[in-house]
Amino acid sequence: MPEFNKNLNRREMIKLMGWGVASIYLGGCTTVSQVQEIPPSAVLKSIAAEPAMSTFGPFDRTMGDIAPRRFSGDVPEKGHKILWNKKEFIAKQGGLPPPTENANLVVVGGGMSGLLSTYMSRNQNPILLEQGDRFGGNSRGESWQGIDYSLATAYFGVPPEGGQIDEFFKQIGIKGKYRVRKGADPIVVDGKTYDDVWSTGTVPESTAQFKFLNQHFTDVLNEANGQMYPEIPIKDEEKRKRTTALDKMTFKKYLEKLVKGKLHPHVEQVIDHYFWSAGASTYREISAAAGLNFFAGDFGEVAVAPGGNGFIAEATLASIMKDVPLQNLRPSSLVIDVRVVGQNVHVSYVDAQDKLKTIKAKSVIMSCPKFIAAVLIDDLESDRLRAIKSINYRGYLLANVLVNQPLKDSFYDLFFFDKNNPDNNVKESALKQRATDLVYGNYAKPDNSRTILTVFRGFPYEGARAGIYDPGAYEKYRGEFEDQIHSNILPMLNIPKSNVVDVRMARWGHPLPVPMAGNIASGKVELLRKPFKKRVFFVEQDNWTLPCFETAFSEASFWTPKVVDLVMNQKMS
Repeated sequence: MPEFNKNLNRREMIKLMGWGVASIYLGGCTTVSQVQEIPPSAVLKSIAAEPAMSTFGPFDRTMGDIAPRRFSGDVPEKGHKILWNKKEFIAKQGGLPPPTENANLVVVGGGMSGLLSTYMSRNQNPILLEQGDRFGGNSRGESWQGIDYSLATAYFGVPPEGGQIDEFFKQIGIKGKYRVRKGADPIVVDGKTYDDVWSTGTVPESTAQFKFLNQHFTDVLNEANGQMYPEIPIKDEEKRKRTTALDKMTFKKYLEKLVKGKLHPHVEQVIDHYFWSAGASTYREISAAAGLNFFAGDFGEVAVAPGGNGFIAEATLASIMKDVPLQNLRPSSLVIDVRVVGQNVHVSYVDAQDKLKTIKAKSVIMSCPKFIAAVLIDDLESDRLRAIKSINYRGYLLANVLVNQPLKDSFYDLFFFDKNNPDNNVKESALKQRATDLVYGNYAKPDNSRTILTVFRGFPYEGARAGIYDPGAYEKYRGEFEDQIHSNILPMLNIPKSNVVDVRMARWGHPLPVPMAGNIASGKVELLRKPFKKRVFFVEQDNWTLPCFETAFSEASFWTPKVVDLVMNQKMS
């Protein structure tokens, strides 16, 4: 089995550019690559008839034309009910049961980080526990008449030839089976479309600043003219000092120093709205290191696979299923307690039949959000707990619009905003703006008669997450989506309302940790990443508060070999 623990090269680290939905949606296309038919990988062909994949794989392909009127995405009810009342729940069960099963390794969380960790440790027969009924986390998808589409993460950086991610894609059978997006994002301001705003500007007064920043971001990406690309996760010690210095200031402050004054209002809104979409945050709060990592990276190429990043998740799961016993892959399994006992770790979980069970493992990989880890592990260190509690999590909604006609416009991501929105009050502006952009959902595999449009709405302010879990949230937000879709988006694309077959909504309450200024410089990242009692390892995007596929891969490739080494050299006590 090839090793994945070597440092990623610079070009791969440049691909650690998206965070939150930055590897999800940001990156449109006015100059597109030639469309080619994308055949399914050999791996996916071999498991096409596998009932297990249909039952708990990342894609739900069971829906007809009209889906049930409910959210896809998060299914938090069981977790909220039990975890937020953990002590009472355990007491009602008569305490945690003793272990009835031994394992080398247990992976907690079946999203992308958990799948990657399981794949990289597959020779140790790991047990993978996922609270949802399908693996994939927010790298999941659905299907409409044979067209797969994403429920969240939709693209990734094009991996350099011969690099670690390229080698991984080759192993799981998906190398090259995606479409490359090139070019600038089209932007619509008050109904007027700008195909390449970074070259032309929006109005004469903005043009010079757009062009100046265009050159700067390009130089950062290519490390030209004395510029440095801030790699996150940090692997290059020579760059650590400069990246840490950038982390101490906000992206807004960095840009204002760069232009020696205020940004033009249109420049400011274009940049800020990207971050609303990319991470449900603003350029006023994220660090300059994270801002440059993301924004400069977006000036490079990105790859879009059929069904988004669920395509990677499905191929990874299929490869795992070839080597790991099927009974070790356990969806609908809610972990409620993780504790180190002597030389082992006890993992207690509620299984698919609502029975409380405990596994004794040599080691555990936590691939769940940090705020969940803080609930599962009762005796976490106080400094780590403070670091976890300081993470700002944000949520978002999206709507997949199923349209009975092909898309004539050649773009991947189309942003739109009202230049008169009151951006000094982010909450007021976001509530007025609602959705910020739409993605061509079947961009990787266009259809001659059907189109899927993915409309994204982030909540770039504190306190919004609770609202999207309200009992009436589905009908409230569906109404707002449909109003914006029918009154603005469909006319913009010349699509008759009568051609819309269905609108399917997905909810993600807390997938996006905000890379606030100072997260790296303060040492918070090191507190979040360090193993617990030499037995529990944390492999998750929250480690760097920079969630994207590449961060998950980087952390899995760094930590999993250490876990495997521990497991292979330890006897079960």
